[in-house]
Amino acid sequence: MRTWDINTGRKKKKFRHSRSISTMVVANKGIRPILATAGVEKIIKLWDVDSGVLLRSLDGHLDQINSLSLWEGYQMLLISGSADRTLRIYDILSGECICVLVGHSESVLGCTIANYDDPIIVSCSDDLSLIQWDLKSVLEDFYYTADGDENLGSRN
Repeated sequence: MRTWDINTGRKKKKFRHSRSISTMVVANKGIRPILATAGVEKIIKLWDVDSGVLLRSLDGHLDQINSLSLWEGYQMLLISGSADRTLRIYDILSGECICVLVGHSESVLGCTIANYDDPIIVSCSDDLSLIQWDLKSVLEDFYYTADGDENLGSRN
């Protein structure tokens, strides 16, 4: 995969996978933009867009990754959809997979975030289904704590 200077038409950076890339997304909310790429390799690679340096590789999927989506709310989360019939939610800063979403019976073809303030993940699959996942619940389970409740927000 390459980036290009749209003003000059010149190549800027090259980002390499050993096999084909089927999806990508750019995070722009941080100090520097981060590019996430994935595909047949079953690995998500996070790149510094400006330097082209590979920052981290995220693994866990058992088959090709078909879709990436980004939520840049209180945390920077990357959601991936795979031919292994799952979606995974990664914390971009730590690189940790915080949740695996299971519900499709065939390959996940796409995923996106709907309603940014009260986030919902919407995924579609080869099984002809569309599933809405409550990202707010995932965030509450892993990041937030309620006063007096020791079981919520275990990541804090």
